[in-house]
Amino acid sequence: MSTYEESIVPKFRNALQAVLLFAGYPKEEINLQGTNVLDWRRVHHLLSEQLAVRVIEHSHEGVKLGDVPAYAKVSKLQERCKILL
Repeated sequence: MSTYEESIVPKFRNALQAVLLFAGYPKEEINLQGTNVLDWRRVHHLLSEQLAVRVIEHSHEGVKLGDVPAYAKVSKLQERCKILL
């Protein structure tokens, strides 16, 4: 039997996906394998106070250490959130 959190599906999956990418989760960890579709069964447990802390503490200024994947760049995240505007 599934719990309530496992059975509901968020309305704005693209926005949630953008927040998770912004917080530093790799897309392989939050999407269905081989797709760009958010895997709700995998990520529903990530919605916690820890996610809010990761977003708040994220440094968006200056040079990033290491390579930032194209899907996690600000312009791509803004595209995902266009539906909200």
